Amino acid sequence: MLNRILAFMAKVKRAVDAKLKIALSSNQKKDAYYDYAAAYRKVNRSKKKLALALQTGRSGMKWLCAIFAAHDNAYGAGERNRTAEAYYRYISWNRLPIDTAGILAVCRREILADWGRVNLSLLSSPYFAYNFLYLYEGLCPDRVIWAINDPLFTLTSIYNKGWYCEDYKKSDNRLALGFQPQLEKRWSHYFGRLVPHGDFFDEWQKLTRVGKIAWYLNETTKEIQSSVKQIPREKIWVYKLEEADQNYAYYLRLADDFGLQPLMSKDKFLSLKMKTAWRSENIEKKLNRRERKEFETYAADYIEIYRGLKGGRQDARQ
Repeated sequence: MLNRILAFMAKVKRAVDAKLKIALSSNQKKDAYYDYAAAYRKVNRSKKKLALALQTGRSGMKWLCAIFAAHDNAYGAGERNRTAEAYYRYISWNRLPIDTAGILAVCRREILADWGRVNLSLLSSPYFAYNFLYLYEGLCPDRVIWAINDPLFTLTSIYNKGWYCEDYKKSDNRLALGFQPQLEKRWSHYFGRLVPHGDFFDEWQKLTRVGKIAWYLNETTKEIQSSVKQIPREKIWVYKLEEADQNYAYYLRLADDFGLQPLMSKDKFLSLKMKTAWRSENIEKKLNRRERKEFETYAADYIEIYRGLKGGRQDARQ
């Protein structure tokens, strides 16, 4: 009887904590002048932990966030402020002289809201891939997750999302991409779907959608690798979806490394992916000869990096 009462009280507490988190996040969003930096500095970081994830997109991070959120002591979510994050990528990719303190503010807002009810926050976004070290230094994460997926599978998934369906309009290759009528009101697409700098833009415009996506994945993977090399290896967890996919033993290693509690049963773990993956996004695309050649040419570095990566926690001695 006592155990039932305690279980009921724990359930009520989780429900109340969730409502408090929502209220906190809502109130902070209404107060544009809230000093998130000061609040962030006051947090006891021996008790509150942060993991930042970077990726190209379509790398299984929605599922990994759901895994974290399925535990009482952790919460994970991605693209929490999509337009702001995409704008940050646009600024970073084009090296524009624009202040970026605002992206740190919205990130701190989300993390503080998480810490209001759990001890471990996972913040994920494909838009963090460029100028990641700025976020790393400003947010001081305890861990960094590099999510990377099979190159052809990732390309197929992005292709199915409709990337680069329209031609881009540009008259001066020396300048950053300007307003695109075909992307009006789709600001995360305009800011987040990168196009090349310089005269290579003209060559890129003539590629198939496969070639354009291959170029994007290649550039972004190289950028991520460059950032990761400047972070202590023992902080890095390389999340390779094909290793983790419905692998309960992998989950147990992950949970132990990040301190996720209480552990999920195997059945619960296996059921999570069905809630985060859409089959339509992962329909296999058969590449024709031209597409295959473009994929192998423009994604060559990405393919090599993926083959050479060891998944899991990165040993400082490696």
